[in-house]
Amino acid sequence: PSGGDGSSAGLGIVISPNGKFLYASNSTDATITVLPINSDGSLGAPVQTLPTPELLVSLAITPNGKTLITTQSGGTQVMAYSVNASSGILTFASGVNTNGAAAGVAIDPQSQYAYVGGGSNEGFNVQIVQIGANSQLSYITEDTFAAGTSGNCLLVSSTGKSLYVSNQISATISMLNVNAQTGGLTFNGTVPDGRAFTDE
Repeated sequence: PSGGDGSSAGLGIVISPNGKFLYASNSTDATITVLPINSDGSLGAPVQTLPTPELLVSLAITPNGKTLITTQSGGTQVMAYSVNASSGILTFASGVNTNGAAAGVAIDPQSQYAYVGGGSNEGFNVQIVQIGANSQLSYITEDTFAAGTSGNCLLVSSTGKSLYVSNQISATISMLNVNAQTGGLTFNGTVPDGRAFTDE
């Protein structure tokens, strides 16, 4: 257990780009625990357990290592924490509300945009959030695509030109083109990856 009484429900983990720290989310008690990574790959004692105001859904760290992004189930749905690269310590920086549900999150290679997935009866949506200086977030827009349901996992390609969205309920993967200058998205296609409602 990384904190609490051992009954916390871990939901997501990320490693800092410098490989020195692991960040673990505990959804039940709404905390993030910072664990140092030893040279042999083992984890040291927590250096920080940070309470968050909402139950955590997912988290991601920017490729430049400066910002940790979290999504929450309610309230301020996307939050940014500045990262101290040497100590691993997190400090709350900013937060924004999204129009739709906040589920999975992915960040572009330039550490400029966060893409937050969600779903609706009409399809799946992606919220676009800009990451500014000092980890300040700005909500840009919501794009909705009628090509799958419940887009809960997202992945940006290493080139930053494509965004892939896993649609949980419809069991499909949607492909979106990314405008690197504006962060905007255009639809590219959808492929099945299982049986809807069964192989989620």
